[in-house]
Amino acid sequence: THAYLAEVDPTAPGDRLQLRAGVREERFSRQDAAALGRIPDIRRLTGLELAHQGRRSLWQWELLRLSDLTDDLAWAMAQTYRVDSRLNLGWRLERQFPTADSVALRVAGRDDRAEATMQWMPDGRHGLRLQVDRHDYQLAGGGRPGSGNTLRLEGSHRLFADQPDHV
Repeated sequence: THAYLAEVDPTAPGDRLQLRAGVREERFSRQDAAALGRIPDIRRLTGLELAHQGRRSLWQWELLRLSDLTDDLAWAMAQTYRVDSRLNLGWRLERQFPTADSVALRVAGRDDRAEATMQWMPDGRHGLRLQVDRHDYQLAGGGRPGSGNTLRLEGSHRLFADQPDHV
């Protein structure tokens, strides 16, 4: 559950500043206690996010406190930049963030991640998105099970490009 705290509008037209805070609790249960070893029954994530929306870019900063086997402080920083009406570029850095890449990592893992994205819409109907990720995984109690790279390419075609979105 995330709770919305405040929104501040600076004097510059088109700029917006948002501050959000939230608490999320995850509960785990297992059939075999020996299967995953010592894992917590409850993990609490407490977060604070600050976002600044300008005319051409969105900046985001996030702090997250994870309470499970250890108490860790995770952070993330990201920017999305609109080059023109057809091209968006973005990046994101995460340090010690929770990950859902596998069941074991979801329960007791962390991820240091770097991401770069490009989204191109040559017209209102067709789109292409490219995303490159670098992952370095850690366990909550220490240890590094590995790292990995992800390359994702997505194409899209919108059937009713002239119709406004009503979703």
